[in-house]
Amino acid sequence: QALRWILGAGAPAAPAGPRWTRPSPAVGGRALELYVDPASLAAPLQGKAGLSVHLGFDGWSRDVCTLPLQPAGLPRELSGGVAWLAATAGAPPGARTMNFAFTDGASWDNNGGENYELPVGGS
Repeated sequence: QALRWILGAGAPAAPAGPRWTRPSPAVGGRALELYVDPASLAAPLQGKAGLSVHLGFDGWSRDVCTLPLQPAGLPRELSGGVAWLAATAGAPPGARTMNFAFTDGASWDNNGGENYELPVGGS
């Protein structure tokens, strides 16, 4: 089943890259949706089922968790032909960055050892 948008009525804005959040930027103390284009994942994860995102905040120092990625079900006019995957999380109050990597439980896409990072705005 496709993920339903948790942050109000309507669909998210058109994506700006292969990894993005709604709201963008994420806001400390609020729920967020993280979207990923599965074609952008490292080769060992492409085409795999059962993918998850391992994420934390502020250099992995806060609220570290692993969440399943689910089909996002974005409307065709916004998807650009991409079968987006998404996960929902909560950014802790005062967070400044969200750090994340993708896994199938055995292989990882951690941005070549640098991990991925997106900004978190003020609460």
